Amino acid sequence: MSVDREAILRLLDSSRLAPDDVVDLLADAGAGLGAGETVLYLVDYAQSRLVPVRAKGRTGQAEGLALEGTMAGRAFTTQEVVVAEPSHELGRRTWIPVMNGADRLGVLEATLSETGDGRSLGLRRLAALAGRLVVTAGQCGDGFALVRRRQEMSLASEMQWHLLPPLTMAAGNVAIAGFVEPTYEVGGDVFDGAINRDLAHVAIFDAMGHSLSASVLSSVAVAAYRHARRSHLDLEASIRHVDSALSSQFDADRFVTAQLATLERDESAWVYWRLARFGVAGWSLTTEPV
Repeated sequence: MSVDREAILRLLDSSRLAPDDVVDLLADAGAGLGAGETVLYLVDYAQSRLVPVRAKGRTGQAEGLALEGTMAGRAFTTQEVVVAEPSHELGRRTWIPVMNGADRLGVLEATLSETGDGRSLGLRRLAALAGRLVVTAGQCGDGFALVRRRQEMSLASEMQWHLLPPLTMAAGNVAIAGFVEPTYEVGGDVFDGAINRDLAHVAIFDAMGHSLSASVLSSVAVAAYRHARRSHLDLEASIRHVDSALSSQFDADRFVTAQLATLERDESAWVYWRLARFGVAGWSLTTEPV
């Protein structure tokens, strides 16, 4: 099979990619793999639709496709390649999951006049590369974020979404996943997590209120938690660190409740939870193995 390696290498070699550049180069690379059309779809913030990100000069379904009841949605949810029945006019439509690690971002649609192991492998590799480029190029422009946004987002929600880690992360025997709702009006609810060599960490924060002030509270709490974690503090010391950060910045009537947990990856499956209330005069702490 003749593969346009040059188009794929351009994706790898370019160090200055904006979202529009990624879409154009993905379309070029798909054509080199024999696809009549290659379209990147990203999941919207509500995790209900797959929305197309169109290359220049291409038109299509602006509203996208529902996750439920579509082949594209099946590819996204099952993380498997889904191939439609062939059409004499369009060829065979193939849907490939687009992921960054374990985090599901969307799907790649490719229309092929012919199929074969080589073409399928090339498309899977292209989709894997697309997932990494969506994350890196998305930090340099607003294109992908605007595609995913299907309605107006509050300022508080904007803060919270950019504070979140990947919605799904996995390494070895551990996977962590989370989501926040209401998608476009979330206030002080946020989570964080990390998988390190010996421990997996999870934290869920609920700041007082539902407005921008709640997002400010939770932002400080998450930043202090990450600082404590990266300073190798244990959970009790981390709680004291978060509490100190909040108490130094906010009045005593502003508080954040939280659940923090660690999992020892190499030993038993004990999960140690700490339940705490930060930012008030005297904080409470409960430690319980689950």
